[in-house]
Amino acid sequence: MISFIFIFSILGQPEFQSPANAQFILSIVYNADAGGGNATIPLNVYHPDEITTNQSANIKWQNPTLGIQYPHTVTFIRADNNLTIPKISFNLSNHSSLIDSKFQNAQNDKAAAVDVNAEILPTVISANGSITYLDPYGNLGGDGAQYNFTGTEKYVNSGFIWPEGHVPKGFANITSFTVQFEKQGVYHFQCLIHPEMSGNVTVTPPNAPMGISISDFGK
Repeated sequence: MISFIFIFSILGQPEFQSPANAQFILSIVYNADAGGGNATIPLNVYHPDEITTNQSANIKWQNPTLGIQYPHTVTFIRADNNLTIPKISFNLSNHSSLIDSKFQNAQNDKAAAVDVNAEILPTVISANGSITYLDPYGNLGGDGAQYNFTGTEKYVNSGFIWPEGHVPKGFANITSFTVQFEKQGVYHFQCLIHPEMSGNVTVTPPNAPMGISISDFGK
């Protein structure tokens, strides 16, 4: 599904009829899914898993899983990252252990350049290795992080994206992740919790059409 956000700014009432004096901003948001299914059969899938977008648009991933506390991540890891990323084993009974591990000192594991906190929360690791935690409510809807991807980052992570209304106590109320890409190219993404989940974003010039199929409408 595509969302269109229009913002008009009219500079002075007498000039209302003149388009030249109106500021027109169009923001295009392409909605995609991380996960799906329900409490009986949660799905470890991205839909779509192959996305073509242009540099003027945003992609917003949400978790549509119904009736269950079942998170996914949208994580970009550069091939030459030189990072050690511990695997998260998540199940519905280990919420408390994950919460405890969030507050452990990263130096407890000398081999890990990425600690659990940087897996659970929206995080960027730059080309020089510096770590930045994103505002978990920084996007337009206030339900997840917003990030402009430069293409030089070693690691860009959404944090745990939960189904709306099913965020466990102790975790940030994150139900989406919004990204805009500044450079053309192909960007691979994956889920840190479910390694079988992966996909690609192909970024085209600003005025090129986006790869949206009819099946993506009305979701």
